[in-house]
Amino acid sequence: MNRTASLIVCAALVAGNLLTGHPVFQVGIASFLAVFVLSLVPCIAGRRSVSARVDPLNAASGEDPACKAILRNASRLPLFNVRGKMCMTNLFTGEEAQRTISLALPPKGANEAEFIVSESHPGKVSVMLEDGRGCDVFGLFALSTGAGGSCSFTIAPELRSMDAGVVLAESEGFDNDVYAPDKKGPDRTEVLQVREYEQGDSIAQIHWKLSGKMGKMVVKDGSLPVDRRLVVVADKSVREPAPIECADVFAELFASLCASLSEEGLAFRVVHNDVPNSSVSEVAVNTADDLAETIPEVLSSPLAVASETCVDLYERIVAPLDASHVICVSCRSREDYRGRIAAPHVAFLDAREGYQAQRHSYVEWEG
Repeated sequence: MNRTASLIVCAALVAGNLLTGHPVFQVGIASFLAVFVLSLVPCIAGRRSVSARVDPLNAASGEDPACKAILRNASRLPLFNVRGKMCMTNLFTGEEAQRTISLALPPKGANEAEFIVSESHPGKVSVMLEDGRGCDVFGLFALSTGAGGSCSFTIAPELRSMDAGVVLAESEGFDNDVYAPDKKGPDRTEVLQVREYEQGDSIAQIHWKLSGKMGKMVVKDGSLPVDRRLVVVADKSVREPAPIECADVFAELFASLCASLSEEGLAFRVVHNDVPNSSVSEVAVNTADDLAETIPEVLSSPLAVASETCVDLYERIVAPLDASHVICVSCRSREDYRGRIAAPHVAFLDAREGYQAQRHSYVEWEG
């Protein structure tokens, strides 16, 4: 029962007793107080025994994504009314939603509640369970439990087939001086790590000299050269506040482009900015797993007004953009990038044009 309804019932019992003095109202008041006290005692004694966890549901199944809050009671007393606030924020679009949950927890038991995310706009979604409180059965008195939890998942944008028209010759040899810091590759001239031999390792990987010194078989993993010739710039800076439909198209263009490049077997870099934090990041995409991690990362901060483009920010913080082919996805005019990208081949995908129902099916190169 919520607090308002409980107060109305209490007020009705007191008023009836004052007006009529009938024993029924007196019994009702006594029962109300007895239930209040009996439910309040375990609330006070067991409130610190509550723990919580939040898990995502259906995040990638095509259904409406949802989250499940699981509350567990470690005490031997029942908790009749444990409440919390589920807060959802789409970090890319800025949408927010809240829902209050109320659960009864048995002794040494658990209960759960689901929170459905009805919005269909793509972006990384953060869900937090906050303000956990143990209450009496009527909700008149509440004490903090300190329990809370969080999770995140990504609402993926719709993917469309795109033709980037990129022709890049395969790298011959491994004379690249840039390597992935945490991924194994075929270049054994640049050792990523030395480890114990495992079944299935190639004989060519065995480090014979070190194996003799250590008295056991050890192998060396080669490094993965990073091809720096193709760069996708995801510029989340805008000249003026962008409508949410524009953010939808931005996410769709970026994800569709990267998926199409990856399906063609092309390795590339993604450069993207976090406008509110004035930061820029660079990610190497060599596999489908890399792409699955990169899309949520890009969609974890919003389109925001800034005078400095992602390309300008990268040049100021890191270095001039070094690439032979650059594809820029943004909600800005290509004139904002004129003379700022030195690559021989540059292409622009303007999410504002997509917003006007002009969907891109191919990429047109300049230069």
